[in-house]
Amino acid sequence: MNKRLPAVVLLFVFLIWFSACSVKMSKEHSDEIIPVSSSRSVSSNIPNTTLLPTADATKEQTTAEQIAPEIQQSVPVEETTTAAVTQDKNAVEELLTEILSAIKPTETTTVPVPTQSVRVSGYSQKQLINYFAETALSSENGINLGRVLKWTKRVGVFVSGSYNNSDLSLIKQLCASLNGIDGFPGIYITDSSSNADILIMFAGRLQLSSLISDFGLLDDGYCGLVWSPSYSLRKAVIGINSTIINRTKRNSVICEEFLQAMGIPNDSYTYKNSVFYQSSDSLAWPSKLDWGVVRILYNPGIRPGMTKSEAKETAATFVKSGV
Repeated sequence: MNKRLPAVVLLFVFLIWFSACSVKMSKEHSDEIIPVSSSRSVSSNIPNTTLLPTADATKEQTTAEQIAPEIQQSVPVEETTTAAVTQDKNAVEELLTEILSAIKPTETTTVPVPTQSVRVSGYSQKQLINYFAETALSSENGINLGRVLKWTKRVGVFVSGSYNNSDLSLIKQLCASLNGIDGFPGIYITDSSSNADILIMFAGRLQLSSLISDFGLLDDGYCGLVWSPSYSLRKAVIGINSTIINRTKRNSVICEEFLQAMGIPNDSYTYKNSVFYQSSDSLAWPSKLDWGVVRILYNPGIRPGMTKSEAKETAATFVKSGV
């Protein structure tokens, strides 16, 4: 018994020393800060661990603000003991893994844009797509844009000049029809010109030609477009000859210029039953073919700035034959 006493004493002294060293090491590790965001930090018992900044700083800050309190509760900064560190080590590692997976940049995947099919009775897929390309990807003044132009924000329309109740009623009906088109961002009549994206002016030819340099003295209608570098439409100006007496012709001119302001700037000699037909103003309302072109243009799959080949290729995925 007396021979074993020194060994017990030595063992007891060793355990006291080991416990003191472990506590000291734990406290040293608790002073190492792992940056999570620019405004928050968290203590850890795992040395040499660094969280890389993400490409999206806003996302990093938001994630850190949401998870920092939880980590601080799991890993107390003050008076950390060896037992506590050992007990919480797995939990801390799991939390750090969660943090890293949340704030490290990840590969983005392209989510397919849901589209609705477009079909116009009496027209094949090829006919409809070709008419869309002819009217939407060129312009009647000879400029071959070769790019898709469309509105990407809600559009305000201001009507001014010598218009009548029938004119205003027609414009409201056109707005209502456009608001029913899949993918169209919305359009409304505004009483304030300062809030307008589209300005419609009803006036005589002489007055319009003095206000719009491109308006000819023999013209009945005009549409001018302004777009951004990304080919999203920003502004449009429409001029309507207010001296037109024939109601059908007047309606036809209004409908043509209004739809051209939606991003369909070209006239055509292909189909007579279209408000875009160059040699006639006989349609008082857009035909099903015209609305088919609008539906293709504002289908979510068709994006501003697409080339003619890109737009036609994309349209072929959702335009169906109506024959």
